[in-house]
Amino acid sequence: MVCCYTPPEVDIPIEPRATKNSDIVFGSFNKSAKLSDQTIALWARLLKQVSDVSLILKDRAFSDLSVSKQTQERFAKHGIAPERIEFVGRLSHAEHFAYYNRIDIALDPTPYGGATTTADALWMGTPVVTLRGTWVGRVSRSILEAIGRSDLVANDESEYLIYRACSGNGSCLARYFNEKLALANAGLAVL
Repeated sequence: MVCCYTPPEVDIPIEPRATKNSDIVFGSFNKSAKLSDQTIALWARLLKQVSDVSLILKDRAFSDLSVSKQTQERFAKHGIAPERIEFVGRLSHAEHFAYYNRIDIALDPTPYGGATTTADALWMGTPVVTLRGTWVGRVSRSILEAIGRSDLVANDESEYLIYRACSGNGSCLARYFNEKLALANAGLAVL
């Protein structure tokens, strides 16, 4: 696979979140069309298992309140309260990259995973958890393996929930927080 990534022209500093006295924040900046029923169900299970986490979903489509409401209703069918999810619509290029400083771990949708969004997250020092999938969803896996982070690739949903996202285990999640800057400093020259 050949993957080319052009770093952003804007210079956004990576700012580690203060995690001691704040909730853990998952995020996905993928297109809302990639939020399959499987993805919604998987992320809802994650949110249920880890009570002190929230989720930020960012896509220009969420500028339309009806799209945000429809997505919120899809999560509500799985018992997720509206206040656990923040919807972010259109942002400038600089604001887009700066928003990565608000999340601790990026979640990759399935079966259609990220590509540019995965590289953007990693550029900003944000770990990406992905689910090994079919050919349409393996770009994130390829990127993570290319930078030596195959540990962030889950083989199945149970592994995604239990091992990779460490559901219910803050100390395991803290490992990712501590690695955020190290991941950014490792560079993405291999992409």
